[in-house]
Amino acid sequence: MSPVGGPIASSANAQNPKVGGASGDAPPMKDLRSPERRFTRPSAPTSLQLSDRDRQVLELVARFRTMSGSQLRDLYWPEGAPQTRARLARRGLARLASQDLLTPLARRVGGVRAGSAGYCFALGPAGQRLLGDGRPRRPVTPGARHLAHTLAVAQLYVDLVLAHR
Repeated sequence: MSPVGGPIASSANAQNPKVGGASGDAPPMKDLRSPERRFTRPSAPTSLQLSDRDRQVLELVARFRTMSGSQLRDLYWPEGAPQTRARLARRGLARLASQDLLTPLARRVGGVRAGSAGYCFALGPAGQRLLGDGRPRRPVTPGARHLAHTLAVAQLYVDLVLAHR
């Protein structure tokens, strides 16, 4: 004798002749999550919420596609002692990266303990939307030769701007 009195499941469902188990009179499922939890993705900052420097950083990274943290530091954080400049640049770039405006690429330049100056940055999806660069895509780390070429061209630009100053 089995502990269950009858079959648990049957392929022949005489009570509900509809296929698929859908009932016509049942109300649609209600979203039981609270309104605060329905949209958990934080909104990207608008251009009005960005400082002029942040906007210039995004436009320059979009122009060259890839720039190192040290190049951005030299251009946009020029005042103060070297340690102060490096700390301010790390904070600024980390803030932009946390908002998905910039994306640090997988490879590091400068070796161990280089901090954000050792990262190469590309424009993130939120930065692409903000600047209107078409359909936003997650940046992919380019090959070593392409990355070296892009950084060399960006370094030439940085050197010319610093010489002009």
